[in-house]
Amino acid sequence: MRDENYHQSIKDALWGLMMASDDVYGQLFQIAVTGELKDWSKTVPIGEWHNPSFEVYQGCEDANIKAIVELLITMKNTIDTIANLNAIDIDELIKEKQRNQ
Repeated sequence: MRDENYHQSIKDALWGLMMASDDVYGQLFQIAVTGELKDWSKTVPIGEWHNPSFEVYQGCEDANIKAIVELLITMKNTIDTIANLNAIDIDELIKEKQRNQ
């Protein structure tokens, strides 16, 4: 049986990876809407917020966007692997972190 401190450290690391992934996704959006998706972003009415689906980013030709998309896929796979290896339910982890904020 694993030590509870170890398990908590894994959960904390997993949470950190999830937050980092969210930050990277935000940067992907910024790069895309100021570059390849600039024309699309002009169609969004002022005051409204729209975020393209991940598939839209995957279809972009910009090498920077492609690199970040690959990073996000790797991060997602790593998060899923760590959660599975340690029997951590991602939804429960999110709820736990939200309760503790």
